[in-house]
Amino acid sequence: MSTSNINEARFDILAALNELKAPITRKQLKALDWSPNTRKYFNEAVKQGEHKGEIYATTKGLLHRNNIDLLSESERASHLKYVLSNFQYLTPQYVLDRDLIERLPKIIKTYLTSGSRSDVERANYMQDRIHQLEEMSNNVSELFQAHNRAIGALEAELNKIPGHSTKKKI
Repeated sequence: MSTSNINEARFDILAALNELKAPITRKQLKALDWSPNTRKYFNEAVKQGEHKGEIYATTKGLLHRNNIDLLSESERASHLKYVLSNFQYLTPQYVLDRDLIERLPKIIKTYLTSGSRSDVERANYMQDRIHQLEEMSNNVSELFQAHNRAIGALEAELNKIPGHSTKKKI
């Protein structure tokens, strides 16, 4: 699968989503008039757009991230609730694999040297894993900062309610 072909398809899809300015189902989006390249790499391109935070997946369909403000607060809250429930479930599972993540370099080296892969294939495979881990680290860091700001604001509001406080009682 060619990265440049997938990127080209992703850019085509992003341009169409940005122009539509409304959520569209994956099925409706796929049915649009695409180039042969975009049609061939459609699924992978959409998946990468979602992973890169370029495509916002709602209950109504896919939306370009530039158009998120077109959604109602209720639609955004519904999306956040869905995403948080997934995150709440998946994060402990991810944490349980932290020992595997720490052993990943050795595991990948063993895996790659045991087969008949070329140096280029091995290097590409390792570069992809590095990129995945970097993206995850960046996303978690951004979420951590946003969560801390939200917790601080919520605690400040809670402290304004008579008889309620976030301060721990001794």
